[in-house]
Amino acid sequence: MTSSEGDHRNTDRIKQAEILAEFEAQGIEVEWTAEEVAAYLKMSRGLIYLLCHRREIPHWRIDLPGRERPLFRFRRTEIDKWREDYSQVVTVDEAKQ
Repeated sequence: MTSSEGDHRNTDRIKQAEILAEFEAQGIEVEWTAEEVAAYLKMSRGLIYLLCHRREIPHWRIDLPGRERPLFRFRRTEIDKWREDYSQVVTVDEAKQ
């Protein structure tokens, strides 16, 4: 990859982040991919797919003709609620046990 290609990709990411921030400011919810959810939750993409197959994480599945694997999409509000519902706060004393 050349320096100009790297600069172009960084510019694209900055523009995308600005657009997403504007959508959020307007209350528009954007669909996330499994990769984006994995990064947001600091989990592996494989774990996100496993949770989808087990129906343990809120998502919807898109089966496209001619595509071997389905696409999974997520909403941040649903992911945040899921994380809140399934997270536990552990005290320092509990962690030591």
